[in-house]
Amino acid sequence: MSQKTVPVLMASIAVLFIALVVIIAVMLNTQERKSARESRVVAVRTLLALRALNGTTDIRKVNLTRITSFISAPAEHGGSLDNLNHYLSKDPGRRNFSRRVDRKRAEEYLAGDVGESALVYTRALDGRGYPGWVPEYAGTVRALFEEVVADIVTISGIPEELTTLPVSEFREPSAVSRVEEALLEFGTTWVPKGETNLTYDTDRREVRDFLLGNRRFLLRLESMDHAWRTMNSALYNLSIHPGWKMAVDYDPDLERELNEAITVFLTADLNRRTRDLMGLIPGEPSNLGILWLPEMSYYKNIPEITGQTADEVSTIYFAKVNLGYKFRDSRTQTWLNRRKDWLTDYFQVFFSNKVIEDFSPLGSEPMEYYQWKTARMKAEGIHGINQRIIATLPFGKKGVFGVRDLAMVRVNLLENP
Repeated sequence: MSQKTVPVLMASIAVLFIALVVIIAVMLNTQERKSARESRVVAVRTLLALRALNGTTDIRKVNLTRITSFISAPAEHGGSLDNLNHYLSKDPGRRNFSRRVDRKRAEEYLAGDVGESALVYTRALDGRGYPGWVPEYAGTVRALFEEVVADIVTISGIPEELTTLPVSEFREPSAVSRVEEALLEFGTTWVPKGETNLTYDTDRREVRDFLLGNRRFLLRLESMDHAWRTMNSALYNLSIHPGWKMAVDYDPDLERELNEAITVFLTADLNRRTRDLMGLIPGEPSNLGILWLPEMSYYKNIPEITGQTADEVSTIYFAKVNLGYKFRDSRTQTWLNRRKDWLTDYFQVFFSNKVIEDFSPLGSEPMEYYQWKTARMKAEGIHGINQRIIATLPFGKKGVFGVRDLAMVRVNLLENP
């Protein structure tokens, strides 16, 4: 090979290399690939933005941060539960707050329908021989509590057959429904790297792998669980508020309704952990969904319990349960450790009041409804324990959040011959 041939060959190779780079660059920057990159950015930004998207009303466009705010809204400033707590801070013997700023705030949340309801309940309590301040105080508490109940029912999405609380026919989508809608929107917008809108169809496996490998997504779910935990604590703390207890003295139904509201919220919290967050995204759900569970510790010292159910035909049960509580919630753990015998007796009575139908779906019963029913049964068991804990340990303070899960490790039923 001559000395002139080598430079020519090298120049030719360089030209070919540059041409190849140009071709690749052109291919990577086609309109289709640009569109795919834009879709990917929009999908991730919409779902995982740290701040809620202002001005967004379509739930399909709502991100996880905004859904978290939706869950905790009643306890936030100006929310229904926060307004109730604010009113309970008033001297019940005074018609109005002593401070002008408090009077102005109360006027705002007692305007409109709430104020009209308070007036109706106040008139209903007049003439019963109560002290003069009682009708207005208790009536207003009830009206404000109705707003709390409406929020709890909406957030939970519980079937109306499983609660005694009023369920609106036109209630908004629940928290879980909003998450499912948000992930559906993400799944139909997001395009994996290396694909375009023309070559990629929504793939449940691809979406799942991306989300579970994304740290921001997992952090958003942790924040959402914190919102459930915080709201639950706020409801329990209401039950021990001196102002609330005073209202209950004159309107005893308030106590029953608060217990039901707490049970409904616990039920929704338990049920959401059994729901596939990707339930609306097309594809085989088995082993390809996302079931997100918060990190918990479990109290496992309750022995196996044996007894008979409440069925007409006597049925023997054998049950083993564990109690879940927030990881490193040492005070709840200590409370449980000191009451092993009480917990054993408690669950003996608890299971003895159940029937076979509580543990298995009926022939015509949809599986989703059965999951709700099971969550409701667990919530009732948890609430009876938390009522004891809250009497001495306010929730949300010093890391105390009470029992959050009831794991039925084993439940065997044996019908007597």
